[in-house]
Amino acid sequence: MPEDARDYYSELYQKTMKKNIPFVGQWELNTNCNLNCYHCYLGRQRQCYGLPLVKIKSILDELADLGTLYLSFTGGEILLRKDFFEIAGYSRKKNFAIRLLTNATLIDEDAADKINALNPLSVDVSLYALNPVIHDRITGMIGSQELVIRAIKLLRKREIKVVVKTLFMKENLAEFNPIKYFCQDNGVEFQFDFTMTPADDGSIDVSRLGLEKSQIEDVFSENNILVSRRQDASLDALLCAAGINSFFISSSGNLYPCIFLKKNMGSLLRERFQEIWNSSNFNNFRAIDAQDFYNCRQCGLVGYCNHCMGLSLLEHGNLLGASSLDCRLALVFKNVYEKRRSKYGEEKEELSETSSHL
Repeated sequence: MPEDARDYYSELYQKTMKKNIPFVGQWELNTNCNLNCYHCYLGRQRQCYGLPLVKIKSILDELADLGTLYLSFTGGEILLRKDFFEIAGYSRKKNFAIRLLTNATLIDEDAADKINALNPLSVDVSLYALNPVIHDRITGMIGSQELVIRAIKLLRKREIKVVVKTLFMKENLAEFNPIKYFCQDNGVEFQFDFTMTPADDGSIDVSRLGLEKSQIEDVFSENNILVSRRQDASLDALLCAAGINSFFISSSGNLYPCIFLKKNMGSLLRERFQEIWNSSNFNNFRAIDAQDFYNCRQCGLVGYCNHCMGLSLLEHGNLLGASSLDCRLALVFKNVYEKRRSKYGEEKEELSETSSHL
């Protein structure tokens, strides 16, 4: 992106933050899925087929009027909705920039052509291993890895931007380099994460699948991945855009600050989006100050932390606490950064979500 375009976007983004314009949204169109991934945060809540098409179009109309620009569609598996392409097509007619999040197993030639016609910002695909045995064991579906690889190649053949997203755990850690090189060879962006998110039903069983701190440190060190201390190490840097200029709509029509911050602000089946967005529920949430994060005030890891109120709420039932998952990763980032600094000197780049992108 040219420098002047970046400056314009940054200015626009800051304006939406100041004015609480719902600029960026993520929409869970359904929760039913053809896979059965054993780390899925949806837990047992996988049978919602989503809002009816007429209601979705009505909400899209309102979002367009309110200034929303970016929409990400997720599930469940979005392509299980028979009306998905009508939803996505209507979104494009309303001039939304859209991103599709999918397990990609249902993408054939016809679906790839229809996706291409949508001109999405990207299609984000879950890939857990180049080894089909490992991938299929994670997804619970034999043959799923072959279908995902096929889909990626069909999309790239049409020059659609593909982002491979991989959650690394004990089961698939050895697949880091194979996936990285596959992405490089196929012109695909590679994003990865280590956070085993507790399920929406309260289960923390997935924590047993997670990596040890030393294993995560090894991934960063062995792949020479940049990790730096955030220049702004104040508590204010821990605040995010959730509920300020971004939002999440669940498959049942509930409005939340973000996909991981499941504090229900209201139902779009009973109220209009604008009424909920400007309600006391959202205004009280926006009044949260970084100084309210009582566990973080004296913490030496603030400069390395991607603090998430949603994870704290899932883990402890408290928005203002500290997630043990965030604390663990912040310590990893600090250790990697200090080792790198002692070897190469001070880093200048800022820590951001792109530290997990290759």
